[in-house]
Amino acid sequence: MDGDRRSPAAAAAASAASVLGDDDLLREILLRLGFPTCLVRAALVCKRWLLHASDPAFLRRFRERNPPRLLGFCLRGLDGYSFVPLPQPPELAVPIHRATSSCAAAFANNIHLIKHCRNGRLITESFHNKATTRRHALLAPLLAGESATFPPPNPPHSRDWDGRAQVRFIEVFLPEDGGLDGITLVHLWNVGRKIYAEVCVLGSDGWGVPASAEMELPAHMELAAQRRVSAQCVAPSDDRRRRWCRKLAAGGYILCP
Repeated sequence: MDGDRRSPAAAAAASAASVLGDDDLLREILLRLGFPTCLVRAALVCKRWLLHASDPAFLRRFRERNPPRLLGFCLRGLDGYSFVPLPQPPELAVPIHRATSSCAAAFANNIHLIKHCRNGRLITESFHNKATTRRHALLAPLLAGESATFPPPNPPHSRDWDGRAQVRFIEVFLPEDGGLDGITLVHLWNVGRKIYAEVCVLGSDGWGVPASAEMELPAHMELAAQRRVSAQCVAPSDDRRRRWCRKLAAGGYILCP
């Protein structure tokens, strides 16, 4: 009787071993785990699983099949920003808790404005020296123990437009990968019927040489352009920023490097 009871278990073990022993099948199974946290746990099973889970080609496929999930929103109220998480499965409880606590600590430092968010990173803007100096900070709330990093001070623009500009604003965009290199700073001014733009990209040696462009609007477009720029200055979404910059580029308003 004992031998009969062990036979199905032995058969199941042999079947599982034949599946998990096949590298191609194992990669397909790991690919369908669904969450990075599950993939990390699977990588701890043995060295062979770790080699598969850490392979760059596999990680690219895993990211394509399981893109990053929207964890929540950073909402701005009368008391400043707060992180509001969305309902999530239990597998994301740890990153949700980390994001909530990290954002609460960061937002307690009188953050003036969140300028951009990408791949779990935030770039914020605050004012110093009696609101005359802008300061940006790069935050990574999902990384435990990661402190804020600060890009170099904004480069001065090449022309003195402050006294004449009807509308002026600065936007900052994060690159796809981590780190400070590749942060893009965009200055836009509207002076009368002219729109001026300067674009600087941060490199390892500091801010690069600005690329600049200007365009004079037809008379009937001047008021509409001012309204459009003013509307973007309120609190544009990331998609609206990109759409507007593409329109500027297509219309000759701005030349992005």
